[in-house]
Amino acid sequence: MSPIQRSGFLLTLSATLLGLAACRPSADLAGSAASSPAASAPSAPSTSAAPSKPVQAASTANANGADAAVQLPEALRGLVPAGWRPFALAQGDLDNDGQPDYALGIEAASPQKEGDGTIEEGNRRLLLAIRQGDGSYQVRGSSDAALLCKGCGGAYGDPFSELTAGAGVLTITHFGGSSMRWGHTAEFRWSRKDQAWQLVRFEETSFNATDPN
Repeated sequence: MSPIQRSGFLLTLSATLLGLAACRPSADLAGSAASSPAASAPSAPSTSAAPSKPVQAASTANANGADAAVQLPEALRGLVPAGWRPFALAQGDLDNDGQPDYALGIEAASPQKEGDGTIEEGNRRLLLAIRQGDGSYQVRGSSDAALLCKGCGGAYGDPFSELTAGAGVLTITHFGGSSMRWGHTAEFRWSRKDQAWQLVRFEETSFNATDPN
């Protein structure tokens, strides 16, 4: 990734925080501090009671290509808009309330009309699905900038590498390029003080794949 591309990506990623800032704990979640309505989503079916033990972090890695099927829990299926398909899923206690939440990566299966614009096929969106007091899930944060598009990896192909969710933390890794390979990892953490997701770490690497050394 060139310095110009990197600067543009970091600016876009910083703007991502504005979208993810909408992800706030709901008032009916145990242990939540303050709450504020955010992007709404279709109601999802109720799930079984939350486990009493701490929620374990989980991730989705792109080891076999972007077309590997992602099986969604039934409670999340109603959150995916028509014309979109899931490609990444990670479970973790995103808002630190002891309940299992999900980070979901979806991509446009065909060009989608939204507002006054069009989202091209292969463009991607990050959804943060937060568990509610009744066991259902609602989208409480979304971003069209956090996940690179399916064709943004250059000759390498799909740049998506991994999506990981944990206790108040979300990590996204991309990898791409051609002879000059690049990769970067962005880590977001939930701030109870600011009631927003914040970019706390950005690591990048690059190397020449043709260089024997």
